[in-house]
Amino acid sequence: MKYKELLELVNNLNNEVVNQQVKGEETKASQKLGKIAKKLEKYVNEYNEQVEEIRIDNASTDDKGVILKEEKGGYKFGKDGLKKVMKQIKELNEKEFTYEPINVVNPAGLEEFTFLKDWIDGVEFI
Repeated sequence: MKYKELLELVNNLNNEVVNQQVKGEETKASQKLGKIAKKLEKYVNEYNEQVEEIRIDNASTDDKGVILKEEKGGYKFGKDGLKKVMKQIKELNEKEFTYEPINVVNPAGLEEFTFLKDWIDGVEFI
């Protein structure tokens, strides 16, 4: 799997769970989607750590090597540093990572969420 596919999956999961909560219809399926999202957290955290390293490596520094920060706490970047960040994150998004599909014991209600295909086992999608 590629990180960009993971980000797309997490976005789809969040949209489905939020949509059902907004409608006031938290179903067993939405609860299962929430559990699946929870199991994906370790992969999302690994991705976020790598993005943070990219940002730190390319942040502007003063003459002593101390990272410069904006008022809101974000890193400051020069033009070239920002270009490198964007390029490296794009490369990271295309990077493959080792993923073990989540085994679903009780798949009832998940059949319609075809965006989960290849990410979970035990479900026959419609």
